Amino acid sequence: MLVGAGRAGVLAAKEIMNRGDLPLEILGFVDDDPDKGGSVIQGVKVIGTTGDLPRLVPELGIDHVVITIAQAERKDIRRIIESCDSVPVKARIIPGLYEILSGTVEVKFVIEWLDRDKGQFAVRLAIPLRVPDSDVGAA
Repeated sequence: MLVGAGRAGVLAAKEIMNRGDLPLEILGFVDDDPDKGGSVIQGVKVIGTTGDLPRLVPELGIDHVVITIAQAERKDIRRIIESCDSVPVKARIIPGLYEILSGTVEVKFVIEWLDRDKGQFAVRLAIPLRVPDSDVGAA
């Protein structure tokens, strides 16, 4: 599931659908913009809002969500991550291009062995979410 049906979400959906080597299936978008509800973007339906995550994740058998909101405020990201933690479901965040280019986000490549005997592996980006020191311990 992709959280955010804006430009970053559309780009993420295109990339996932155009790459046959990614073992990912997009089951839908969630977006808090009421005008996007029920619409179909890049062939993927907007099936609810972030408030619907606790219901949609088990209902659709979702194993992880990808947060694709480029200009989200920290409080909104925190709310979405807390919602994912409560389900529980894994959450990944796609950072903005500016964050990657400016060096604000550390990008690493991680190799995961799928089947060592057959030599099958997956390479993924590992982009940790950095929390500023001023936010540590904040409620």
